Amino acid sequence: MKNNSRKNRDIVIALILVGVVAAATGGYFLYRHYFEKYLTYEDQMYGIRIKHPAGWSTAFEHQVIKENQVINLIAFRTPEAKPGDPGHFVNIIAYTVPQGLTLKDSMEQELADMKIFYRGFQLVDSGDTILGGLPAHRFVYTFSQNGLDYKKLQIHVLKGQQGYALGYLQDLKDFGWHTRQVEKMVKSFEFTKP
Repeated sequence: MKNNSRKNRDIVIALILVGVVAAATGGYFLYRHYFEKYLTYEDQMYGIRIKHPAGWSTAFEHQVIKENQVINLIAFRTPEAKPGDPGHFVNIIAYTVPQGLTLKDSMEQELADMKIFYRGFQLVDSGDTILGGLPAHRFVYTFSQNGLDYKKLQIHVLKGQQGYALGYLQDLKDFGWHTRQVEKMVKSFEFTKP
């Protein structure tokens, strides 16, 4: 009889511990997705504004990728990002659009370049959307780099001769972890100059 009492007590304690852990995890999930504070980033030179989670760090502000053509305006690193990680971020780049190039033409070229540049490139989704109140195009794709599998959301919009791309890069297995936050960021993106 004592063994059964002890066994029942141990089961009850284990269930209580599981409940406490589940409540804490669920509370963090709710906080992270619904109540997290957002800050506003504004780039007056390029005329953009976006809200980002307060716990995300910024990096690469105005880093030139290709002289006079492509500039990484800003990157927002997720809290779990480690120095040197190629993923775990949302970034915005600006690029020069050749005279007369349409969004459709630009996206066809972008897709062709991605197939060449990314090892194991697989297009998951592609379609029209809106970014900053303007017609845009959205790609979701997977690829491999240095033995790791990644998934990326990339949204392109053209504003005159200036193109902008908002991207979210994450490990394939963890891609969904920040989806709600990234969606809020995309919805908050706006142009501040006419």
